Amino acid sequence: MQEGLIVKALSGFYYVLPAEGGEVVACRARGLFKLHGESPLVGDRVRFERKTDHAGEGTVVELLPRKTELVRPPIANVDTALIVFSVAQPEPNRRLLDKFLALSELAGLRPVLAFTKTDLLPEEDGAPEWMRIYEGIGCPIYLTNKHDESTVSALRQELAGCVTVVAGQSGVGKSTLLLEVARRWAETRGPALYVTGEESAGQVRLRAERTSAVHDALFVAAESDLSAVIGHVDAVQPGVLIVDSAQTMVSPKVEGSPGGVTQVKAVAAALVALAKERALPVILVGH
Repeated sequence: MQEGLIVKALSGFYYVLPAEGGEVVACRARGLFKLHGESPLVGDRVRFERKTDHAGEGTVVELLPRKTELVRPPIANVDTALIVFSVAQPEPNRRLLDKFLALSELAGLRPVLAFTKTDLLPEEDGAPEWMRIYEGIGCPIYLTNKHDESTVSALRQELAGCVTVVAGQSGVGKSTLLLEVARRWAETRGPALYVTGEESAGQVRLRAERTSAVHDALFVAAESDLSAVIGHVDAVQPGVLIVDSAQTMVSPKVEGSPGGVTQVKAVAAALVALAKERALPVILVGH
């Protein structure tokens, strides 16, 4: 019997990374867990047995004790909550920030605060006075901006070796981050396709120019029709697909308005199927 870490859960399978290294093993869970009202989670440390007649498959037979457990997202043994807010554009929602801090403490996680867009602060003013409140409760605070790589390096060191979940309000730089992911993929691996239903292609282009994320192998499409998105995938043949966001996409196969439960489920299911059929990494943004 071996020990390992569940790194993915999908369609009844738990993908376990062996503690001694090697290939991930696709495992089913023993029915005993269901009888006891237990369910394995991503992040669980487990004991598992390999099947002798099916290479690369196995069975999870025991869950090892958990340090922490979250409901949203459903994940176990997280160490740190990285809470990301911008200092401006948009203004930080301090009530939401306090809520994230309280939930982190309740779950037994170590909260770390990262504030983005600090280049928008007046140089003579520095960090706002209200930030000192969070320093006073012992919460590590990192001020970052896109123009200074050194502002991120200390945060990387803070999170090194940790299992971290990320939380934050809308507008803190999520789309900019994904655009940078697409740019780096295009630069090192080949075509990348970034599909947006949130902005026009021109707006994305301006942001790409502002953040130096322009590349000949990075393709941008402003679409909300899922069929058109798949058409772009056929035309570009990308190595990675980023869709921002699920709430703006519409599948012509089902009824309902964009962002409704029926549409979001249909869009997500179609993109998962696309990812599996074509072995295509898909990053799907949701709100």
